[in-house]
Amino acid sequence: MSYADAYDTCMAQKGLPLLGELFSRKTVSEAVAIFSEIQDALDAAGGTDITLTALAALGPSLGLSADAMEVLGLLTAGGATIAMHLYLVSAGTFLAIAAVKANLLSELDAAPDGSFKDQVLAGTSDGAAVA
Repeated sequence: MSYADAYDTCMAQKGLPLLGELFSRKTVSEAVAIFSEIQDALDAAGGTDITLTALAALGPSLGLSADAMEVLGLLTAGGATIAMHLYLVSAGTFLAIAAVKANLLSELDAAPDGSFKDQVLAGTSDGAAVA
């Protein structure tokens, strides 16, 4: 099972939008970098109450990369209206699970440092990633 499949399996169990289509073309460290960029944009835009759709609309003005905009586009395509912050909390945990299941923890070394990477690494060390 690829990490993208493991990630989507976890997200589907919570009824959250899936990203396996995109992540099948990205490494774990690239996925962490994309989510880190989105986390930084969320922080710059005002924080935890912003929905996926609202952040997608703000994305171009926040200077998000094409990859980050693709993620936001995929997330909003299903009409999800959850807070982006809540999605990112789950994403960090489930990326940790996916990395463990696919034996890709060493790839996290290449991911950019920051709060999202810290969240993923915490998920691998606190037992969350063994689910």
